[in-house]
Amino acid sequence: MKGMRLLFLFFILYGALSVWAQVHTFLNVQVENDYFNWRGKGTDRYYTGGNFFSVSRVQLNKTIGFLGAELVQKAYTPSNLQEINVAAMDYPYAGFLFLRGSLLLLPKEQDWSILIRISSGTSGPRSGVAAFQKRIHRWVGDEVPQGWGSMQGSIPYRQLEISFSHPLSLTKFISTGIFHQWELGTFYNKLEGQGWLFIGRSAFKYFPGVDGVIQTAFLENYDSKKFAMGILFSAGFQHVLRDRLLEESLYNRTKGSNIVERDIFMKRFIPLVTATIQITRKDMGIRLSQYWRPSVVRLLPTHSYGAIGFSICL
Repeated sequence: MKGMRLLFLFFILYGALSVWAQVHTFLNVQVENDYFNWRGKGTDRYYTGGNFFSVSRVQLNKTIGFLGAELVQKAYTPSNLQEINVAAMDYPYAGFLFLRGSLLLLPKEQDWSILIRISSGTSGPRSGVAAFQKRIHRWVGDEVPQGWGSMQGSIPYRQLEISFSHPLSLTKFISTGIFHQWELGTFYNKLEGQGWLFIGRSAFKYFPGVDGVIQTAFLENYDSKKFAMGILFSAGFQHVLRDRLLEESLYNRTKGSNIVERDIFMKRFIPLVTATIQITRKDMGIRLSQYWRPSVVRLLPTHSYGAIGFSICL
């Protein structure tokens, strides 16, 4: 109930800002899944999929550059989907379902921006991930995961993200910049830093380095009949201070070891590499992304997954 009250207050603020702001309203849909993989059919393990649905408003020449509300669902599975009892050194069956509010601040006469995102929801059976993934697997004729009954109980999911981006334009078709993110909450405490390079053109700009779809600027002088294409590369590191999803799962299955020994099972510094192709017009955009991430668990192989995102200006 508290999460619904916060969402209600968010929409009141959203409506109040819409009265005076010159804005563009976007409907955004993004699907992440390791089935979308540059090597062909994906691995279907670890972070196996996410669904993002959001409504956002992009403003012009205002300190508040973006305001959005988003519904997110994420699913995690182990290496072997037919095992009911998950191996000690593997990912657990887990899922999240949460609402996320986003606010982008654009200080006057400054190129840098700050993105603040607050998430509130649940984990475990209440997330609905088990039923959703089983239905999808039956629909595509793939093996149905057998271990969803081993999920831990539902736990409140509360996260705060503060992200900083500083772009630098080199030429008309090339821009680069840096991105930093601080995240903390009931499940994750992380620090992240990346550098990014964009080559090409775009009808509107995206905030780099975050999941979901965040437009940061809408180019009024762009010809609405022309499509533009660009490629975004980003690379950096993530420092994992806390990962409750994995830590509790690994520690509960390795009770014979002390906490110091068990901590060596996890990597705390994770390299991140992402490549995205974006095709945009003044009123719409399509993004095709590929993510490369080493597993946080030391004994598991590198994982890669893809994303397909679509935005349309209403």
